[in-house]
Amino acid sequence: MKFAYLILCHKNPSQLADLIDTLQDGSNYFFVHVDNKVDIVPFVKKKYFIPDRVFFCNERVKVSWGGFSQIEATMSLIKLLVKTGIKVDYVHLLSGQDFPLKNNSVIKDFFERHNGLNFINYFPMPYQNWSGNGGMDRLTYKWLIDESGYERACFLVEAQKQRGMTRVYPSGFDPYGGSQWWSLTDDCVRFIEQNCVSGAPLYDFYRNTYIPDEMFFQTVLVNSFFKKSLCNNNLRYIDWEKGPEYPRVLRFDDFPLLVSSLCLYARKFDDTIDMEVRTALKNKILI
Repeated sequence: MKFAYLILCHKNPSQLADLIDTLQDGSNYFFVHVDNKVDIVPFVKKKYFIPDRVFFCNERVKVSWGGFSQIEATMSLIKLLVKTGIKVDYVHLLSGQDFPLKNNSVIKDFFERHNGLNFINYFPMPYQNWSGNGGMDRLTYKWLIDESGYERACFLVEAQKQRGMTRVYPSGFDPYGGSQWWSLTDDCVRFIEQNCVSGAPLYDFYRNTYIPDEMFFQTVLVNSFFKKSLCNNNLRYIDWEKGPEYPRVLRFDDFPLLVSSLCLYARKFDDTIDMEVRTALKNKILI
């Protein structure tokens, strides 16, 4: 079983190198998008390269939190995978601050046993745990985060609310939300590559939404023939409860929960805050 890992990163190049090193078993491929706001040089040093296994996006996007640029960066990775002509069984979307909780053998065994299922977290909107009318404000108003910046975009949305200006959701589709990260079959990802283009109703509409990376792919897939293959579990350990960051930056005191988790991957980690937890996980995985 072969995997392609699509990795979005913007900091801590040594974590990227360690992530790739830990997940590489000679059959996996890695496609890396480095945020265009940062210097790519530290990320592409020779020690990070594995010939014909690690590819860096030339079409880099300047990513804004909450903006459609998050989707564009992911699509840049998907397009690069397709362009190489490499065929795999599963494609996993990670960030450079992710890390596996299981070794490659366990991960591959899981996907062999569940081959054909697509793993993505999703729920219908409105969603009670999201602010802004259950998250519907993300869709109802026109957000210009990439063009205007977050604060200016919020100001413009408030003006829209005062004037009663709302957007019409594309007919024939139901909106969904969920976690940004997923593990999808090669066929599913190629469906995304073919259908998520300028001119497609959902793609054009979500260009001006708020935090579309938590809605777009869910909406595309649940409204497609892939719906029957979706498993509502993205296999990621993410702590949205304890803080002080949301999601929490995982630390060594999270180690017992991480090693007992049934999840395959976890996020997020930051070596500038706590390096010990990743070191302990790697030692555990390599046993």
